[in-house]
Amino acid sequence: MYPHDYCFYAGCAFLVGIAAALLGIQPLFISCFSLLLAFGCFVHSYMTNDVWVRGFGICVFFTILGCWYVGIQYEQFISVRVPYGEQIMFEGCVSSETKITNTSQETRMSITSPFRGDVRVRVRPNELMEYGDCFRGTGLVVRPTTQASYFLKEKMYGTIQYPKLYLLENHKKSFFGGLVISARKTIIKTFESVLSRDEAIFLAGLTIGAKGDFPQELQMAMKKSGTTHLVALSGYNIMIVISALMLCFVRFIKKRYAIIATGFFVFLFCIFAGGESSLMRAAILGCVGMVAGEFGRKFDVRQAVIVAAVIMALINPFVLMFDVGFQLSFAAFLGIAYCSPALRELFHMNEEQKIKNLFIDALSAQLATLPIIAMQFGTMSFVGIVSGLVLLELIPITMGFGFIASFFSFISSSLALIPLLFARVFLVFELWIIKLFGSIPFFEWKMGPTIFILYYVLFVVFIFIYLKKRDVRNRIFADYKK
Repeated sequence: MYPHDYCFYAGCAFLVGIAAALLGIQPLFISCFSLLLAFGCFVHSYMTNDVWVRGFGICVFFTILGCWYVGIQYEQFISVRVPYGEQIMFEGCVSSETKITNTSQETRMSITSPFRGDVRVRVRPNELMEYGDCFRGTGLVVRPTTQASYFLKEKMYGTIQYPKLYLLENHKKSFFGGLVISARKTIIKTFESVLSRDEAIFLAGLTIGAKGDFPQELQMAMKKSGTTHLVALSGYNIMIVISALMLCFVRFIKKRYAIIATGFFVFLFCIFAGGESSLMRAAILGCVGMVAGEFGRKFDVRQAVIVAAVIMALINPFVLMFDVGFQLSFAAFLGIAYCSPALRELFHMNEEQKIKNLFIDALSAQLATLPIIAMQFGTMSFVGIVSGLVLLELIPITMGFGFIASFFSFISSSLALIPLLFARVFLVFELWIIKLFGSIPFFEWKMGPTIFILYYVLFVVFIFIYLKKRDVRNRIFADYKK
């Protein structure tokens, strides 16, 4: 077993341990089972001198580390004693951008007294709350029930609804955080000055991951058409950013420095766009691919995915099971990496048919993510495959005009007018497609756990058969021209 194999299987074992613990399996049972499995592997390897089995036995120990790591993180979280159901006086500062709707405002607040931790605060629309503002207030802390996994993933302890607040200090938080939120507001305001409300919200979602107050009609249309993921920045969006930055930098500086500069700006972009898990995953994968290409090494899909997943799990292990964006992003990437070659073999396509290959990649991502969408949201829309294929070529162009307009918005809103007018041409068509496919409800189908498992079993069997037939090694090459 080679070192990279140890890395892969150890990472898989670590993630299995985390997943098992999050599913409610007792760490003691996981530890005993892992020790027995490792012991069996060592005995078998001693009798047969099989180094692969011995290496697998070593990697099994990381399952124990994974389950106990979740236990440690969970104990740290629940060690904070929150006075649920009690009317308390608290102090805290707003630590995230405020989401404003017609009926309320919601934000995240870091409480410093009488306990330390984050909560979600909901206030009336006329009460002004901005990032960095610090308040003293009185209210009731409600324990999360219906969204318990979401609060655990976000590491928030509950909700304080409509408290009485008294402002202590304005903009106490970091200068950088306030600057980012102010910049995002400037961009959205510029978009809204030229575009319609739907167009501005949609473009802001594509470019900076803004989660605006989407009209109910548009929300339903996006859900039914399977296009909700477009306004949540993920792997597809970040790879467009990486490709564009690389093309710009390599024209002026050496490739190695271009990679460093691209990585730096991608990191800033992720922070600027909210730092969501799917976005960070894509950034990690993209950076691994760039570095691998620079040193002339193969960008192994399985290695890159495991590295990204382990890093994300170390930061917050709860995203593995409770973050839909995390799951969809990984499934889409693996679908493109493994299912695309199998579909090319099925349809007898070669690598030079670029337009057809783009459609194959989009179809692979849709096929890999459909069951997750069906399980998480209750329905699976088959028209999402078609709508995704139709919008595939248009989204990067729309994003490009959106980025240009975002840059010009800091100089002059007049300069942003031209790229926004170009973007509007594509936005009108894209929103029309979303509403068109969203008006076909009879294509929806509810999926149960049995069908979910059966689907992925058949999916993996299909990939295995056609990759074996094609004799393809499951690798992607990072090939950036100097």
